[in-house]
Amino acid sequence: MKLLKKFFKYSSFMTIGPFIGTFCVAMTFHVSIFQRDPQHFLQGLITPSIVFPMIVALIFITPFGYLFGFIPAMITNLLFEHFFKGKMLSTSFLRVFGYACLLCLMWATFIFILTMLIWNDINIFLYVIFIMIVSSTLICTLIEWRKLTDLPKNDILNKML
Repeated sequence: MKLLKKFFKYSSFMTIGPFIGTFCVAMTFHVSIFQRDPQHFLQGLITPSIVFPMIVALIFITPFGYLFGFIPAMITNLLFEHFFKGKMLSTSFLRVFGYACLLCLMWATFIFILTMLIWNDINIFLYVIFIMIVSSTLICTLIEWRKLTDLPKNDILNKML
């Protein structure tokens, strides 16, 4: 229990954000395999010779994803603390959702410029924004809002989050 309290003492952007991004990237690869041949993919889920290497690959990929995503997560945490942390104490769920979307828009301009300078492909920009940035930013912002407001036990939204 002490480890869990220590884990949530730090910002969720830096502790959970890179893992969410890594998990989303891993799932998109699985979705692309599923779209090509659904029957083969579903057969592979029950075949131990395929499942165990996939689990081992996810275990090896996770630290690299965390290292790759730590700097963007730290920048997102700094943006969140500078612009929105003081406003979180008395806001509603929809406003928190809007703040998370604004954080995503802050990243979108930088990623768009970087994508057009390096790859010149809009699909990479869309993938990075909608698969990695939006999912991790929304989840981490909601976790931070929940930690700051400390919702009552009988609240319906508390049960959903």
